[in-house]
Amino acid sequence: MVLELQAHQRRRAADLAATFEISVRTVYRDILALCEAGVPIISVPGQGYSLVEGYFLPPLQLTPAEALLIVQGLRALGHLYDPTYATAARTAATKILTILPPPLRLHVTTMQQGMAIIAARDTAIQQGHLTVLREAIAAQRSLRISYHGRTTPFAAARCTTRVVDPYQLTCVRTVWYLHGFCHLRRALRNFRVERISDLTVLEQTFEPMGTPHVALDATQLDQPIRVQVLFAAQVAAWVQEELPFFVVSTTQQPDGLLAILHVRAVEDVVQWVLSWGRFARVLEPIALQVLLRDQGRALQRLYDGPETLLP
Repeated sequence: MVLELQAHQRRRAADLAATFEISVRTVYRDILALCEAGVPIISVPGQGYSLVEGYFLPPLQLTPAEALLIVQGLRALGHLYDPTYATAARTAATKILTILPPPLRLHVTTMQQGMAIIAARDTAIQQGHLTVLREAIAAQRSLRISYHGRTTPFAAARCTTRVVDPYQLTCVRTVWYLHGFCHLRRALRNFRVERISDLTVLEQTFEPMGTPHVALDATQLDQPIRVQVLFAAQVAAWVQEELPFFVVSTTQQPDGLLAILHVRAVEDVVQWVLSWGRFARVLEPIALQVLLRDQGRALQRLYDGPETLLP
């Protein structure tokens, strides 16, 4: 409860009750117990409780699980950031290990030797884009970028020059995306950071349009096309091991696994469906069935004809 009061300027009894799933009466009792224990809590009728300014908790006593997660978490996150933050993650983990009591430090070190977290290093990190993007977001400065986008799964990259107001960086499965306002499209857009080149921070500043929203799944995006794919029973378990972001539900059926997807365009899922070969059957929409049928015919011509790639 003291941590909750430290994290917020003021909390009402009803807020505390909802947070800890207890009754308001229990909140009153616990607040009284804290006051008797010497915690300086101020109560303002109609406004709630707050801590006296300047009050801090004594040093936290971490459990073995908490200490392990903090140290391992820092080292895992270090792989997803640019060199400055990766170094900070390593030094922070070392500092935490140093201040732990010897028995707890030994426990965490032993557990670390039996666990490993390996994260792929994104191209965006190697290019050094994250540092520039993070600074531009903090300073609210616009960017000029060259962006290599994809119009269809098999089309050549199309490079466009854009001015973007950067709002937020989001990491999805070790891949970084930039969310911001694109002046070329006059709308909010997401850019895969590793496809950005010729990154320049401009002098012009901007005011963000509302709070950035990170979509937790495809249902929160404007992706109006509904796709149904039925997978054969023998690959159902493997399909569920690594589902794409646009899968919103999966259901076990007598004849296999039914996956429901929400996409912006049918081309978005062509490569994924093709990767499962004859074990995946598109039930809807018809446009995706036609596209996959065309790809199948093209593959047949490729292997039946001369050894040249088709355009």
